[in-house]
Amino acid sequence: MNTSTFSRAASAAKLRKPAPRKFSPLLEGVSITKQLQNSSFGRFHAAVHDIKSYLPVVQFKLPTVIVVGGRSAGKSSLLENITKCPIFPRDPALCTKMPVKLQLIEVASETDSSVTLGWRGAITRLESKDDILAEVAKIMKSVDTIVPDEVTVTICQTDVTTMELVDLPGIQTFPDDYAKATTALVTKYLSKPDTLVLCVVDATIPSLDSSTALAMIRAADKLPNTILALTKSDLVRSEIEIVERIFDRVLGSSSDNQHLVGLAGCVAVANRNHLDHVSLVEADVEERCYFQAMLDDPAEAYAPVEVQQKLRGNITIKKLIVKLDSLFHNFIVMRWKPAALTFLSPLQEQAQDEIQRLGPSVDAMSKDGVMEAVLGQVDFEAICSAIRTSCIQVTVNSQLCSLANHMSHHLWGTVSWAESMNKIEEKVSKAIRAALASDKYLLPVVDAFSTVFDKSTPLKLKRFTSLKKLLQTELLPSRVAEAKEAAAVVIKDMLQKVLQQLNYDSPVDDLFQKLDGGIRGCVIRQMTYHLKNRPLNLPESFILTEDDKVKRKRTRLTDKLLKIQTATDKISHIEEAISISNDSDNESHSPQAQQDVPDYADWVGNALFGAAQISRPASAPITAPDSAPAKESGELQMHAVPEASVHPSQHGLEGAEAVKPPSTASTPVPVSVPVKVSDHSSDIAEQPEASASPSSNPVPDMGIQHDVPAEPASAAPITNGNLACSMALLDRLQLGSPRSAAEMAADLESLQMSPPASVADSYMLV
Repeated sequence: MNTSTFSRAASAAKLRKPAPRKFSPLLEGVSITKQLQNSSFGRFHAAVHDIKSYLPVVQFKLPTVIVVGGRSAGKSSLLENITKCPIFPRDPALCTKMPVKLQLIEVASETDSSVTLGWRGAITRLESKDDILAEVAKIMKSVDTIVPDEVTVTICQTDVTTMELVDLPGIQTFPDDYAKATTALVTKYLSKPDTLVLCVVDATIPSLDSSTALAMIRAADKLPNTILALTKSDLVRSEIEIVERIFDRVLGSSSDNQHLVGLAGCVAVANRNHLDHVSLVEADVEERCYFQAMLDDPAEAYAPVEVQQKLRGNITIKKLIVKLDSLFHNFIVMRWKPAALTFLSPLQEQAQDEIQRLGPSVDAMSKDGVMEAVLGQVDFEAICSAIRTSCIQVTVNSQLCSLANHMSHHLWGTVSWAESMNKIEEKVSKAIRAALASDKYLLPVVDAFSTVFDKSTPLKLKRFTSLKKLLQTELLPSRVAEAKEAAAVVIKDMLQKVLQQLNYDSPVDDLFQKLDGGIRGCVIRQMTYHLKNRPLNLPESFILTEDDKVKRKRTRLTDKLLKIQTATDKISHIEEAISISNDSDNESHSPQAQQDVPDYADWVGNALFGAAQISRPASAPITAPDSAPAKESGELQMHAVPEASVHPSQHGLEGAEAVKPPSTASTPVPVSVPVKVSDHSSDIAEQPEASASPSSNPVPDMGIQHDVPAEPASAAPITNGNLACSMALLDRLQLGSPRSAAEMAADLESLQMSPPASVADSYMLV
């Protein structure tokens, strides 16, 4: 391992001039909320966004991330680095004395954005996110001991992903009251069922067995939900310590790992210190340069590509977030999905039962079929019984009965007898007409039909109030009238026969009783025939509809059932929704990329940190065809290889999508990438102006000499110019992933640089 290369990058902070504290805007840089937006975590929130708006599936929240570790292990710094929210006090004199919960909540619009701070029941709305740290520090200073009350910082924004993270007080072994309080607090949070744990351990400690936090996590059986974060990795300097305390630990081959079976992962990180001389964004660059220098010239056992890939997958904050996302993915599939489906299943059954209790849908029914069902439920025996009691009884008329008796015994054959017969016929006919005109025949019919609508039948006829009203007001009165008219004709003939029998001195009471019985029987027969045997045809204009109340309920329940079924389907296939291709995280480094990356990264790190002397990368070609003359010193020559020589797998393409050979010559062409080291000319010794060829861009004076050894230069502070360029280069070089010329051209354009058009059209930058 080239320790001189690593030591230059690792000691860069000490070489810098003292700098004031730098302000770090919230959520900028490699933050968990931005990196997880297109991860399993972010895709999960996108997938259930519609579901949680109408179903209480949101109650099944994703786990809260808790940060556990010893005092001064770097918990607050790690959480600050992960979230890019400088709200956690990291002053050595101001330790974390209570849990600090950060709630990030995604809102629909900017008008809903807010920042609040809650403490012991009081909620304070802050005007700016920049006030959070001061308010939290004020609360920390107000208490003298460890307390279990949470300080809750809630940030509602449109560009965040909803999540919860908790920074716990550091575990202490003395004094006794602090030891008991911190241990009890950590035990309480570890006992919560749905939590993911970031265990923070100082990478410089000789043995992980001495970590009280790891012991507590192991005792709580939380290792499968725990990621071990080795902080202060930048303080591990010697080659032996780098191998033993970083490489072996993150690879799981250390003797320290034998007691950590089931641990979800181990990642080495480098946070900024409490002096805040660099911003959180600049700290990301520093961290990558530290680890790139560490991997620059590894020991033989760690040089193979496979080992390098594993190492790169377990270093930097970015990889820590990737592993944390993997834990979220496992929780979603193994815990959240079954719980959500179990919750939805009875809701679906309940909605289906309620819809079934409403009866079949009107769309699946015909009005004629409904009428047949109604007639099938009518109790015609009840109608007949009611008619028997309500029909006219001639014998009840005492005057008519006495007149008939007097006539039959004393007036037979006389004129008075004939007049009496006419009078009797007139009175009986009038009584019959009055009886048939009465509603007393209609009422039992209407009551019998109405009872059908009140019954609990499979069709749930009660909901058809409009049909019931149509029967009561139009169809039944019309049908009863027809039955009465038919009965009147028959009764008239019956009356004539009765009157004829009076001529033969028959008993008057017997004759009238027979007449009464005949009338009742006639009415019953006609009613039964007209109602039961003749179909009740509904008007063509009549539309069978449910009551509005039932219709609204059916619509609501149907909509609810549809949403539940949609949610069930989405949740059942949640794995497909949240699964993504992690090609950018599981890099496939080509040997050429592995060979070139260290020199370039070393060069970038030196340029970034202002090391004493910067040499041209050995692997960068300094010769070129006549059409592309070599640049003067001060420019970084990046080798552009023709696309035809790049294997399709390096592009992530196959078949027809593979890169086509360019039409131009395949001679390597150097691409000039001016890297501005500092905007402060006073910090760099003035150099003679470099002669630029007509085809090259003006090169900023970088204070770099290649031909004559230079005196150690003072460290150049990181500025926006060289920081942005270094970030762009490191993203490509460290990861070793292919980058198309068009994509690199866009990156360089954002840095106000422009490569030659021919290169942008025909070459791939590696």
